[in-house]
Amino acid sequence: MHRNRNIVATVIALFLAAGGGYYVARHRLRADCVGSWQLELPAGSGGTGRRLILLSDGTGDLDGTAFHYRVVDDCIVSKYSAKDLYVWPYKVKDGKLTLTAFKATDTYVRVD
Repeated sequence: MHRNRNIVATVIALFLAAGGGYYVARHRLRADCVGSWQLELPAGSGGTGRRLILLSDGTGDLDGTAFHYRVVDDCIVSKYSAKDLYVWPYKVKDGKLTLTAFKATDTYVRVD
């Protein structure tokens, strides 16, 4: 009976540890997203796009405006302005960062 309790306790501990790791991983910005990004503009448009910097400590900068963010289920949640809370779904594919904001999708390329 004592041995069964140890086995059950071990299984529960492993289950909780696995779930806890999943929770932490889902609430951190992926390592390949951290760094400096430049908005990709259509060919021949001239000029430069917005610059986005995302740091692993939960801070960022969009064209000189600093902000704090959290990651929730593949979304960057940011208090970008004093009144508004923004939710930007993101993904990284082929070395490009895609953010969906305000019903538009922006693609950023790495500049660092």
